[in-house]
This record gives sequence, C-alpha cells and structure tokens, in this order.
Amino acid sequence: LGALALIRPVPPGLRNQTLWEVEALALRSLGQPEAARRSVNEGLEAHPTSFRLWMERHHLDLITGHADAAREALDH
Repeated sequence: LGALALIRPVPPGLRNQTLWEVEALALRSLGQPEAARRSVNEGLEAHPTSFRLWMERHHLDLITGHADAAREALDH
C-alpha cells in the first residue's frame, strides 16, 4: 500500500517506467487484476519497450484466463 500511496499522486504523464511497473505489481498483489491491467496498459502506452510491463501483462492475462492475449504479450 505504501508504494501506491507514493505513486498515485504522480500524474501519469510524469511517471517513469519503474513507477508504472511498481504500481501494476502492487495492484496485482492486492488482488486487483483489472486495475493492474489498466496500469500496465497505460504504462505500455508511455513505455512500449518495457520488458517488465509486457511480462506483467502476460502474467495478468494468464491468471485471468486470457491465454491468447498472454501469448500475444510474449511477442513484444
């Protein structure tokens, strides 16, 4: 929760890649996969070459039963 409290006030346009990664991981760890997916997608818009964000998307797709999307995430 501490990480989210620090990250959330930072406007999306000012977040670096690491902040998006930490936010997505924290949300998934709190059992909020859809919120984590939104964070990953926003992070990927800003940082499309982030390996960690693509792997987080892959993991989220697997745990939410989206196998085709999980395979697609590995192609990036």
